[in-house]
Amino acid sequence: MTIEEKLLIVLDVFIKYPQKYEELKQYLQIIGSERQDLLHALELGKLNAIQRTKLVNELKEVQSKRRKIKDELEILDEIKRFASTVRLKERQINEIIERIKSIKERQEKRTYTMRVRTDLQDVVDHA
Repeated sequence: MTIEEKLLIVLDVFIKYPQKYEELKQYLQIIGSERQDLLHALELGKLNAIQRTKLVNELKEVQSKRRKIKDELEILDEIKRFASTVRLKERQINEIIERIKSIKERQEKRTYTMRVRTDLQDVVDHA
């Protein structure tokens, strides 16, 4: 794994994961509202057996989504708390990645010019 790839992981941990946490919190609210709608439909609706079965299956599916979101939020909350202690900004990480890329490019193009032993220049140039 290159240093740039590792820095992209840092970017994910410190910038993307906290953003994902906020997005999932909003989605959890939507799922919670859908869950409430289904519960109220079961409680207040005049349903036949087929309709009731359909709603119960939908409720089970929504509950499963809700649990997965809550589990993911629990993990992301720990990452968010850790990330908030370090004040890295996305721009800073991207600038570091770009600087490292330019350093590596410069290093790949690096040449050496013999000062005294010019007779060895061909050996170095064709290495």
